[in-house]
Amino acid sequence: MNGSEFERFIRRLLPKVSYSYKNIKGTYNYKSKETKGPVDLFSYQEESNKYVAIVCTTQSSGLKAKILSDIESLTNENCHIRNDIEHVVICVSNIIKTEEIEYRNKCKNYGWTAEIYSLDSLVYLANEHPDISDDLCAEEIQEISKRNVKQQGSTMIADEKPHKNDTKEIEYTHKIRMYDCGNRIKEIRSNLDYSTSRFIELIDIHSEKSLVTIEDRVQEASTEVINSISNKTGVSVRWLKHGEGEKFESDSISTWGLDKLDVIKSWNPQSLYFLINKESMSLVMLAHLHDLNWKIFDFSFTLDFWDWWGDEKYIPEIYDLLNRFSKEFGQCPYGRILSNEEYSEITSGNIHPSLFLNKTNTFGMNWFDDLQDIHHKYPISSNYEEWYGEWFIKIQSYFKKYSK
Repeated sequence: MNGSEFERFIRRLLPKVSYSYKNIKGTYNYKSKETKGPVDLFSYQEESNKYVAIVCTTQSSGLKAKILSDIESLTNENCHIRNDIEHVVICVSNIIKTEEIEYRNKCKNYGWTAEIYSLDSLVYLANEHPDISDDLCAEEIQEISKRNVKQQGSTMIADEKPHKNDTKEIEYTHKIRMYDCGNRIKEIRSNLDYSTSRFIELIDIHSEKSLVTIEDRVQEASTEVINSISNKTGVSVRWLKHGEGEKFESDSISTWGLDKLDVIKSWNPQSLYFLINKESMSLVMLAHLHDLNWKIFDFSFTLDFWDWWGDEKYIPEIYDLLNRFSKEFGQCPYGRILSNEEYSEITSGNIHPSLFLNKTNTFGMNWFDDLQDIHHKYPISSNYEEWYGEWFIKIQSYFKKYSK
């Protein structure tokens, strides 16, 4: 489960744990997009006129330092609820042992009470609420189902039942859920400009007519069909099933992003694209995994280091992170330089990354590679400011100043 998925899980789970968390909200930027900040989620408490701050992390290495840093960040000036926090909830997709006393004491130093949910307690709570855990485990269930089918030496479509002779050999351990979401399936197919015949080949279902009956909402779509569409196109399972959230959900990468880098490497992506908003210095990465499946990652930091105050210690970590993305993927990532409008479009979650790239200007496609040349050793380095602008030179100067 990635960081964004974990936050959505917590946002759905906590209101079932306590009525106090009924009004959980995410943090939003000036474009009304949910984004990373000092606090991941928060809930206003009407009785006390105070706030509960909720910190979520899926990080494994350096976990203790990460949690202590997250607690500290709640006191930063850009955490607008810092003076009204009364309680902190820490949610971690890992095992926490006796070090939790340090987290409680850290919160106590600021006058806050603390509540901690580690992996074992979250698993227990999820099992108590199968409506949540079923959605979260959909992909895992699909893989188990596929393995069972392959063992029978045949391909079974979701709406088919086993022959009588096969009932003793095939054992079903879960009910097949069906969803009335054909209109959204048709929408994503149309967005991708795929004919029904090409689409059934992409998502591996047996009949063009079956797809049409699903799209016309005569027949419902099974979890297996939905997960296949998501796997092949990158569209959100939650959006397909429920019409909730964004079509193409994004994950986040922080200054602690080396663990995320290793995960992305394990996917063996075909290509990476780094997109920068030339006005806000916000950064987005697009990873092409396979077929039409792309992943969107937004970075929790911006590269306008000249506007930073007191956080310069993170610049070497950022440089190391970006440098590893540049060096460890077989080929250097491509790039795009975006306007505010283009940045808003790709981060809206409503456009497929490949369609977005096809419509954007390819000028500046090498900016990310050139950015690593902080000592201007490339023969073309004298052109950087003319090609990219003053912002590019300023970023390089900060990397050079703070990175060893």
